Amino acid sequence: MAGTTVERAVGRRAVTATAGVLFVGGGVQVLRAEHTRWGDACGDDFDARACLFAQNHESDYLLPSEPWMPIGDSAQRAGVGHLLVAAALALLFATIRAPVWSRVLQVAVVSGVLSLGLITLISGLAGRPIQIDALLWWVLLSWMCPVPLVVVVARWLSDDRFDGLIPRGAWLCWTGALVLTTPLVELFITSGFIPYMSHDTKPWSSAPSGALLALAGMVILGGLVRSRLRGRVPAQR
Repeated sequence: MAGTTVERAVGRRAVTATAGVLFVGGGVQVLRAEHTRWGDACGDDFDARACLFAQNHESDYLLPSEPWMPIGDSAQRAGVGHLLVAAALALLFATIRAPVWSRVLQVAVVSGVLSLGLITLISGLAGRPIQIDALLWWVLLSWMCPVPLVVVVARWLSDDRFDGLIPRGAWLCWTGALVLTTPLVELFITSGFIPYMSHDTKPWSSAPSGALLALAGMVILGGLVRSRLRGRVPAQR
């Protein structure tokens, strides 16, 4: 029995660590998508002709629609990034104890991010907007991601049987980072960090989200390391 318990703990730790790595990878892919769109076009001058062209909303790579003028492989990179985040969420949720209603919310969150990643990636590979009506409803859930996500985490942290592999504080930081990546919140963040009135889409508008996704992964990995080290500290007599 003891051996089984230890093996289960090791397995949960490995799954949680994998989720952390996937979050970092997803964030990096989003940042790469942003660099593809803005890096060469804008440089130090947001009013340069190439940068003004890149600011056209027709070059937006998330959920593209006609007419669409994709820039490089920005859509593919963003799509892969969101798929990695969806996988990370699924793995992380699998490590926590939850009632049925909480599992339903978890599935909604993962499905929303997964659908967003699939539509974006497929459109990028096809070179034209791909509308998958069955997935669009789930994509809308990704825009509402903070609501079910906050409910799930709050319920788990308040559980008397809380057995998280990372401290409660790390969970709160992780949740906060993901909430800040949602479109409405991202808009305010971008406005604060990039004081530029765009002609359409503001340059580097999704860069904060990429950085926050990577940060969320590092919070998970850091929390695992801290919990591991604390577990090795001998009890004080």
